[in-house]
Amino acid sequence: MQTQAKVNMWGNSLAIRITSAVANAAGLHKGSEISIEVSENGINIKPLHKKAYLKFTEAELLADLSLESSGEELLATNLNNELNY
Repeated sequence: MQTQAKVNMWGNSLAIRITSAVANAAGLHKGSEISIEVSENGINIKPLHKKAYLKFTEAELLADLSLESSGEELLATNLNNELNY
């Protein structure tokens, strides 16, 4: 992905606004820590810790779960005498 931006002032510093599409593609969010490297080719900005991206929500993962398909019968159960210490 490639985009263009304009350098602006933010107080006494220069600032570059990153579009949400670029931020999402790079795994950046508010508070992300980044590494900035300057070379003869330009500036390279990388996230230090890329945010984990979950492909599905919990609701989507559990949508087709039923008692028949859950594997509930494979779970261990406590015997009555195990609960009385």
